[in-house]
Amino acid sequence: TDGVNNVTFSDNKSVNSGGAMKALNGFVAGDGWTFTGNHSDKMSGGLYVKIPESYTGVDPENINRDVVFGKNTTFTGNSSKDLGGAMGIESAGTVTIGDNAKFESNSTEADGGAIAIWTDSTNGVKTPSTLTLGTSEFTGNTAADRGGAIANLNSDNNPTEFNNTVNIATSTFENNSAKNGGAIYNVGTMNVGGTFTTNTSTSQGGAIYNSGTLNIADGSVFDNNQSGTSDGSAV
Repeated sequence: TDGVNNVTFSDNKSVNSGGAMKALNGFVAGDGWTFTGNHSDKMSGGLYVKIPESYTGVDPENINRDVVFGKNTTFTGNSSKDLGGAMGIESAGTVTIGDNAKFESNSTEADGGAIAIWTDSTNGVKTPSTLTLGTSEFTGNTAADRGGAIANLNSDNNPTEFNNTVNIATSTFENNSAKNGGAIYNVGTMNVGGTFTTNTSTSQGGAIYNSGTLNIADGSVFDNNQSGTSDGSAV
């Protein structure tokens, strides 16, 4: 992709959302962006995306609401107290991450150990967001509540009539953990395929917890995932 290559954000901390970076407008990143050891006392330890549909005095057609990363993007050891240990997407048009992305050992005290994407009726956005990932590895990410690797949510307190969509190419989910949805927790639309191995939940959905629309690609493998109850050791 166009954009600057090989940018690193390391050991940044914020009392606000976006431990390393907060995106209020769309942008195109190059290849090899790295977020390591960043922390937020609120949402999104690495990158927080909150792009409105309108700004005062700006033609909506001139607002870029799309975020694009190239290949070889890495999020490692990022953490947050609220949604999205590595990345949080509250509002955007599209967020796209290229092939060979790695999300490893990210954590949150809430939902989405690596990535959380959600809706909220109080932010004024009237249309859903779409997250698309190329081939990716999610390893050893943890969430205290929902979605050890990824949580696709609608706000608990301020829900919207629409949900978001997540598209994931053939990827690997290994050793992720959460209370519900060891690897993935989904209430919107989730299109995913790949290998799910040794993911765990202390309650439901060892690999995936789904209460929305879930499409699993042909040839996907679920092996040795575990839930704390009898409900959905794999899905």
